[in-house]
Amino acid sequence: MRGEVESELFSKFTFFIEQTVKTIRLDIAPVAAKQTLGSAESKKIVDAMESFMPMIATLPLDVGQRALALANSTVVASVERHLGSQEVKVVSTEGLLQLRVDLALIEQCLQKFTVFSTDTANDAFAPLKQLLDLFLYDDWATLFTTYTNADSVYKRVSLDTTAKVLAKYRESDDKTRSSVFVAMKTDRDKKKRKETIMAQLSELRGNKLPLLRTTRRVPGGSISRINL
Repeated sequence: MRGEVESELFSKFTFFIEQTVKTIRLDIAPVAAKQTLGSAESKKIVDAMESFMPMIATLPLDVGQRALALANSTVVASVERHLGSQEVKVVSTEGLLQLRVDLALIEQCLQKFTVFSTDTANDAFAPLKQLLDLFLYDDWATLFTTYTNADSVYKRVSLDTTAKVLAKYRESDDKTRSSVFVAMKTDRDKKKRKETIMAQLSELRGNKLPLLRTTRRVPGGSISRINL
């Protein structure tokens, strides 16, 4: 009987997270928030966790351990599915900045219950945080030259999810951001840049370490391809 009750609780909890994540906007972020406040969706998830986890704490330790592991894995899997969903047509820089804030708030909430953790050294949110860093810091050079290394800072990034996000990524128009995409003036330049990265991702997904081709501004304002 207890097992059935636990199963139902876990099922309802994960379903709520999955459905709430599906409503997160990735194309834009609220201007007023300026990527410093959590979205309404993240607050719903945090509220649900703060209600669910203390209740689980009254049960045996192994139940709490499963609950914490389930909460972590459900958030990561749900966000990755949402990022790659066909229903999400555009992923913007602003949307990713907001997502980073949301994930930090959710992670902070879950860290209150690390008493249930069986592996404190394992960063459950690492795949998502590394993915966000890759896009927000425009750090493709590091990905392509170090991904196959055991100590790569992007070793837990999903290349499949990365490719799906890149296909619908819309860079910020904020000129203060140090991004190769932002530095390019024409849509044609941006398209070529994206195509180059997509090709290299395909190579990397095929277990081939690609030669990084990127772009630089040359005198006169033209774009030149270079190999790193």
